[in-house]
Amino acid sequence: MEPVLEAKKIRKVYGTRSNLYPAINDISFEVAHGEFISVMGPSGAGKSTLLNVLSSIDKPTSGEVKISGVDLFEMKARDLAVFRRDRLGFIFQDYNLLDTMSLKDNITMPLSLSRTPVAEIEERFEKNFAGVWNL
Repeated sequence: MEPVLEAKKIRKVYGTRSNLYPAINDISFEVAHGEFISVMGPSGAGKSTLLNVLSSIDKPTSGEVKISGVDLFEMKARDLAVFRRDRLGFIFQDYNLLDTMSLKDNITMPLSLSRTPVAEIEERFEKNFAGVWNL
């Protein structure tokens, strides 16, 4: 079975010629469907940088990241934005909910942005979240 996530020789360097800081260096791994992984290490070890690269928030200096066989950094910016919207989910340490919207509206916003019919949004929300929270 094809891995859900493939990271091959990921490297991220910050700085300029005279002052380079390698945040992550030559990291490779795969994640299978249904598998859970943890990223652990001390402050400054490159955990956030790695997660930013894996989620396409940041581009690696070298290496490749594939999600379901799709190379994220070979995509055009518009295609990558659509891929993120439709295929990736993010849960940040510091959440950024829109405070003018309900929790339900924050959760379903990506479906609204992709012009999913309201009835389908409601059905998918009920299927996945009904009874989980009192929304």
